[in-house]
This record gives sequence, structure tokens and C-alpha cells, in this order.
Amino acid sequence: MLRSTVMCTGLLGLAPVIHGAPAAAQTVSQPAASIHLTQSRAGPYRWFGAGEIHVRTTACIASTTGRYRLTLRSATTDALGFEVEFVTDEGDAAERHAPAGQPIQFEGRTRFRDDCRGVSNATISIRFPKDTLSAALAGEYAKRIEFSVEPA
Repeated sequence: MLRSTVMCTGLLGLAPVIHGAPAAAQTVSQPAASIHLTQSRAGPYRWFGAGEIHVRTTACIASTTGRYRLTLRSATTDALGFEVEFVTDEGDAAERHAPAGQPIQFEGRTRFRDDCRGVSNATISIRFPKDTLSAALAGEYAKRIEFSVEPA
């Protein structure tokens, strides 16, 4: 399983860190999947009492089976829940609420079996709603979200 971690700092900042080998580098007889964040805006993101915080990143997700399961989980213990919208170029779309500390999963399809060659095929939008931000105690929060993908 390849893991890509998105580290969010300040109130929320985005910086990808990739762990593992791409699907092409793994044994062909074993199903494999990989994720590479292709576009994201580094934080920190600040909230001044109005609206919400919205972070959008694009990714390249490949799977030797053509299908995958994407899991997002908070890697920090702060109490901020968030919402995620996941959309792929293959027509998969879903939205989930991620309570603090609980992982969420999405299933998707891809035409890329081993490498996207720099092309994005998925969009992941992370949103911290105003209600969540209003209920949090004043201060700085470091949010780190781990992305992991496995073939389905």
C-alpha cells in the first residue's frame, strides 16, 4: 500500500509527502495502487470568524486493477472534523463528513494502471465548515491528513 500524507499546519496548510513505491515499481503479480498529489496550495490557512476554510488538491491515482479504495484519516488529535468531496475523471463522486479522529473511505476507478505521467485524474476538496470553526477554541491547530490508497 502506498501512502501519501498531506500535512496541514497553522490552521491548515497543505504539503504532500509520499511514502512507498509507485504501482509500476511493485511486483506485477500483486495488485498495487499509488497516489501522487499533483497540485495543492501550501498554507497556513487562517480563519477570521466568517465563512469556511476550503482546500482543493488534485491527484494522480493509479491502480493495476483499475479500481482503488482511498482512505483519509486525521493524523493529529485535534478536535476539528472536516468534510471531503472526492471526484474522479472516470465519473466517481462522493462527499463524506469526517468526524474528528475517524477515517473515511472512497472508492474510485482509473484508466492508469501504473503511472499517470503527470496527469491529474482526481480532485479532493477538504472543507472545514463555519460551524466547526466557530465551535473550536481560539488558537492554532495543526491538521495533518493521511491519504492511503489500495487496489480494490
